[in-house]
Amino acid sequence: METLQEAIKHYSNLKKEGKISISEIRAELKVEGKFSDAEISKICRTISDKELESMQPADNNPLAFLNSIWLSYILLAVFLYLTYQSYIGIEDLNAKKELGPVDPKITAWRYAMLVGSLFFVVRNAIRILKHISKKGK
Repeated sequence: METLQEAIKHYSNLKKEGKISISEIRAELKVEGKFSDAEISKICRTISDKELESMQPADNNPLAFLNSIWLSYILLAVFLYLTYQSYIGIEDLNAKKELGPVDPKITAWRYAMLVGSLFFVVRNAIRILKHISKKGK
């Protein structure tokens, strides 16, 4: 082992096999005396970095589809439909008020549905517009 790359390769293989630890690598390199303290630190740091990179989890997230722009298109359509139905429900309640009293809880619920669905329509529309503008650049 005359070069840093040879030392990194050799000790990386030993570390992968579990035959040696970073502190043992550092001690062994100091005893050999072929490398300076800065080079020994670089060897140990490189081995540690490679080991950390191999431990990174793979992108096997089953919920990754939630970040898809296509989901925003679907949700936009769903919430537009819900907004429409909420508006029709409010109009229906207003017509029923002319015939007699309507429970205020039902009216409040219909308005809450309308406001909530409008919020999600705007949210998904903004996301789609950002995606389109980013795609156009």
